[in-house]
Formats: sequence, C-alpha cells, structure tokens
Amino acid sequence: MEKIEIEVSRTDQYLIMVDPEVWNDQKIKEWASVFFQAKNTIDIARHLANSLLILGVNHGFIEGFGYVKIFNQKGYLIKQYKGNYTEPVSDDEYCEGIAVHLVSIEDYETEVLHPIV
Repeated sequence: MEKIEIEVSRTDQYLIMVDPEVWNDQKIKEWASVFFQAKNTIDIARHLANSLLILGVNHGFIEGFGYVKIFNQKGYLIKQYKGNYTEPVSDDEYCEGIAVHLVSIEDYETEVLHPIV
C-alpha cells in the first residue's frame, strides 16, 4: 500500500452572532466548567466555529451547544434533524442566543507533499 502525505488547507467564513444577554459572564463560566476554556463571547464563537469546521454545517447536534440555528448564504435556515434523522428539530430546541450565517464554506486547496516510502 502506498503512503502519500497530503496537506489540505480549508477556509470557511461564518458570521456568528452571540447574544450577550443570554451568554453573560455567569453562563460562559458555567459552560467553560463543563466544556472548553472560555472567558467571553468571542471564545464561545471561536469554539463553535471550530466545531462547525470539523463536523460540518449539516452535522446537527454540536457538543456544548446542542442544535444551532445555521443560515445558508441566501439567508435560509438549514433544516436540522434529531438523532434518528427523520424528526426535524423544533424552534424551541435550538441553542438560545446563538445563530450562524454562512458567508463562504468549503474553499480548499490540496497539495501533495510527497510519497512516503
């Protein structure tokens, strides 16, 4: 079997809106005690962006956030489904105080570095 080392660079751009009334200092502190280090809404947005990049925008449930309202480039909500993929997520099941608008996704470059012998 051949081994080939490949480097993939991907750039996605999101507009993440975090409501500071919902995601206040107390909520962020509680969230950080369970999930990842976070001190402010910028950290929350950064963790969400990383999760979206890794999991994809159609993944559904995101650890630490649950279901997040994600709008495509035309401004339409991307429909999400529960674990069985047959029942849609209802409006009250989305994460409160967070929404994502996709600016651009899946712009990537692939470079073959070299075969590994």
